[in-house]
Amino acid sequence: MFDDFRVEPANFRVFKADNAIPLEPKTLRLLLFLIENRTRLIEKDEILESVWNGTHVTENALVREIAKLRKTLGDDPKTPKYIQTVHTRGYRFIAEVEVINPSENFSQANGKDSAREEQSNSDEDPAAIATPRHRGQQTAWPMRLAVAGILVAVAIAVWLVLRAHKASNSSATTLPLTIRQITTWPGLDFNPAFSPDGESIAYSSDHTGNFEIYIRSIAPDGRDIQLTTDGQQNFDPAWSPDGKRIAYYAMNRHGIFIMPALGGVAKQLT
Repeated sequence: MFDDFRVEPANFRVFKADNAIPLEPKTLRLLLFLIENRTRLIEKDEILESVWNGTHVTENALVREIAKLRKTLGDDPKTPKYIQTVHTRGYRFIAEVEVINPSENFSQANGKDSAREEQSNSDEDPAAIATPRHRGQQTAWPMRLAVAGILVAVAIAVWLVLRAHKASNSSATTLPLTIRQITTWPGLDFNPAFSPDGESIAYSSDHTGNFEIYIRSIAPDGRDIQLTTDGQQNFDPAWSPDGKRIAYYAMNRHGIFIMPALGGVAKQLT
């Protein structure tokens, strides 16, 4: 059992709060295999080999079955309670499992023929999932967690020491921060964006009565350069990584435009 789910390998059935859940045979075999190997990360190739019994399929088949299983269990891949995705590698069953009848053999249940797998109307049996084959790994898991916790604690301690040392060395040379006004227009200047080299800002202003895009050097003698002149209410300038182009939003034209940072023809992107 896990959460309010009960798995009966012998009867090849799954229940949620005593209500039988309809699962396709392949999806149920996948669930049995994940629970059986719940103490470890299971690589994708191992799952495909074991659940698909050597049949050649792509990883897309596994992804589809995982998605169906999650939907049935009500599991969210972003905040999983049952099935955790280890990107590019495989999956791990993370729910706490209670073994009610350890005499049942999980592997045998997982290998039944199709006719047996599709049987869904037999009498209920209180038997549940069996213990995994990997008892050695189950025993070693708490020890691995303990070692990982110790390593994390040591790393944090080293980081705190280095941080304190760096702060003590730099305190004598730290200069007080000052605020300097860049623009002086009495109207509205906003949406500032620093250029990649940090020497200029692009911003939106209503200098002309409509919002246009401007550029200004942050040097004390810097001056405003108006980039757009179309009166289309242009906002939110953003620099390209190389500092050669600026993208912005034109509200009246309902789209995003891009133009050279030194001025020129604007091109509509969206």
